[in-house]
Amino acid sequence: QCFIIDPYRFRIIKDSWNKTDKRDSRNMSKALWVYMVTGEFGLPLVYKPSALIRELRKLYAQYQVLNKQIRVFKNNIQSVLADNGVVLPILQKNHLLSKKRGMDVLEELDISEASRISIKMNQEILWCVLEKKEELVNEILRIGEPLKEDVELLISIRGITPLTSLAFLADVGDIRRFKTLRKMNAYLGLVPKLKESGARSRSGPCWISLSFADRHITGF
Repeated sequence: QCFIIDPYRFRIIKDSWNKTDKRDSRNMSKALWVYMVTGEFGLPLVYKPSALIRELRKLYAQYQVLNKQIRVFKNNIQSVLADNGVVLPILQKNHLLSKKRGMDVLEELDISEASRISIKMNQEILWCVLEKKEELVNEILRIGEPLKEDVELLISIRGITPLTSLAFLADVGDIRRFKTLRKMNAYLGLVPKLKESGARSRSGPCWISLSFADRHITGF
């Protein structure tokens, strides 16, 4: 059995003025012995996500990678168009990026041959990545099936999808590890920062944690 102690909550170490590896190790050994023998001493353990949550986090990490790659190829296509002085309406640009009409739109563009080849290559790779992203979404939903009850509860909120709810559950894990709602909001980056200057103080913007923002907002 393995115990991972949170040093910021382990007061024997946190409040000690004489911090050395040897002394800290001795204190942790004593605390573990008391805990295992008597059960009277509670250890401040680090939260360990379940195997399911760890699997979902791995898949969402890959989801982020695919989203970044999609943005790269879209930006490459836009850059080539800009180099040729081509400005497409939103609808036509969407058609250029779609697998169904992309090649037809490309043939109609008045651009150099090298630019046409470049766009075509980016289109083909983009469509391949989009297909893999769709496969990944299906895998996320399949692996997240054991969390069906929690997902159904979350999607009752307007605007929340099964994919979004699983992203939230994968990021937060066990909601009971947060003692207060404010602590959970702080973990997600939803608590505004306070800015103080002299006697004045004002609330700053909320910075949602990058991990949750990429999964919760980008590409959903």
